Amino acid sequence: MSSEEPQAPGSNRDEAYRADLQRIAFPPLFTRIVRGVSRVLLKIIFKIYFRMTTVGIENVPKEGAFLLAMNHASHLDPMIIGATDIRYPKIMGRDDLFKIPLVGWWIASIGAFPVKRGLADRRAMALSIDMLKLGVPVGIYPEGTRTEDGSIGKANPGLAMLAMAVPGVPILPVHLDGSFAAFPRGGRFPKPARITVYIGKPFRVDEIPNAPQEKKALYRAVGDETMKAIIAAKR
Repeated sequence: MSSEEPQAPGSNRDEAYRADLQRIAFPPLFTRIVRGVSRVLLKIIFKIYFRMTTVGIENVPKEGAFLLAMNHASHLDPMIIGATDIRYPKIMGRDDLFKIPLVGWWIASIGAFPVKRGLADRRAMALSIDMLKLGVPVGIYPEGTRTEDGSIGKANPGLAMLAMAVPGVPILPVHLDGSFAAFPRGGRFPKPARITVYIGKPFRVDEIPNAPQEKKALYRAVGDETMKAIIAAKR
């Protein structure tokens, strides 16, 4: 293979990486069964206990990859996405959660994969990019961590790096409303607060008006535009 010939995603990685990519992007049958059962149960629990509703499901791309960008307010957030009809995005989750017996296995089965907190986790980024190239939706919390007070903060560069690494991938803004009230930082048990998932219209980096050419400035512009879209999705 010449240096100019395109490579398949993950083809230049080690065997363990390729195995992880395959397992996360295209889980085996048993994991898919657990995922399907979990979605049904989560829908029932969140509908009854949190009176959860979803607005804008028609905005989710019906096929192909997309980059789901959402605000992060609670440990409930990945389960909220799991309880919607959004097409099973693979969501980055803090790596220490995957070390908890059964919890780590279960959150992996519903589509989460680990990312190291406070570090530039190149492996998690590479997995995300390769999954997007394979047509698999990927979810990310642009703020990087849960909010302290319920407000929506600024985006880290990771979102823009993913979006720009896969030209043309749609960014799908999602506003999770009520998860902070239900289970904020320091909460011991979720409260039955009403949760609403607002799904905004997808957009692409090349559709951002007056986008700067300089890379760091463009990263900021992509992040700012995404956070604005997340806030605006609530309507």
